[in-house]
Amino acid sequence: MFNQSDLKNLVDKSIINLSYNTEAGKLYDPVKYILSIGGKRLRPVLALMACNLFNDKIDEAVIPATGLEVFHNFTLVHDDIMDQAPVRRNFPTVHSKWNINQAVLSGDVMAFIANDCFLQAPPGCMSKVFRVFNKAAIEVCVGQQLDIDFEKAIL
Repeated sequence: MFNQSDLKNLVDKSIINLSYNTEAGKLYDPVKYILSIGGKRLRPVLALMACNLFNDKIDEAVIPATGLEVFHNFTLVHDDIMDQAPVRRNFPTVHSKWNINQAVLSGDVMAFIANDCFLQAPPGCMSKVFRVFNKAAIEVCVGQQLDIDFEKAIL
C-alpha cells in the first residue's frame, strides 16, 4: 500500500517526464512553468489511492492520473485569466508572466496533453475514463459560467 507522499512523488516524476513537441518551445514553456510551481497534486493522488485500494500495481494508472493534474492546471491558467489574477501559488500567473494570448494557447494545449495521458489508461477502462473526465470537464465549465453570472449579479 502506497502512502500519500509516495503517490505525490510518483505524480511529480510523471509530470517531469511528460514529453513536449520541441518545435514549439514557446507554446510549452508556460505549461512547464505552471506544472513546476508545485501544488498538492490532490486529484491524481486521490485517484491513485483509489486504484491502490484494489491493486498494488498502480503503474498503469500513474500517467492517466497525471492527466488529472495537467487538466486541473489548465483550468487554473484559464481561471486566472478570467479573474485577472496576478499570482498563483505565490508565483506570477501564466498570463502575467507571458501574455493573455500565450496563456490561452498554452492552457488549451494542456487539455490535449491531459487527453494524451488518459489515452494511456488500460484499453478496458478507456471509455469509462473519458466519460468521467468529460462529465467533470463540463461541470468545471458550468461552474465557471456560474462564477461569471454571480460576478455580474453583484455588480
